[in-house]
Amino acid sequence: MSFFTCFSPSSNKTAKNDFKDKIDIYYDGIYIDKYANNDFIQVVTTNPSLLNNKDITYKEFALSVIHKVSNLNVSFEVFADDEEKIIEEAMEIYSWDPKIYVKIPIINSKGESTEKVIKKLNVAGILLKDNLKLHIML
Repeated sequence: MSFFTCFSPSSNKTAKNDFKDKIDIYYDGIYIDKYANNDFIQVVTTNPSLLNNKDITYKEFALSVIHKVSNLNVSFEVFADDEEKIIEEAMEIYSWDPKIYVKIPIINSKGESTEKVIKKLNVAGILLKDNLKLHIML
């Protein structure tokens, strides 16, 4: 399964008539070779659950993605659900490459805010993406 994720217009985009200049489009999936090099994709992202039943670790996959799309930003999501583990995983994921944005859920599976975690990671200089988005399924 793959997704394109569309974000609302950002202030750093120009006002051209081309949709690529009005919204940010993320590829969210594991089929990097098939989709990520389309000229309208600005960011490649994925999450650990998409790798279920694959013969590759999350880190191996992430490093492969970074190599294949060196011209794009990339983001990878943490597995963890508690504050300490989220911070630990975020630091580990970010250590793979300094251009990685780490995806942190705004609210964990228990319904608890991760605001404190996000603040701590921001202070540590970790690039973050929140996990609120609109998916358009392919």
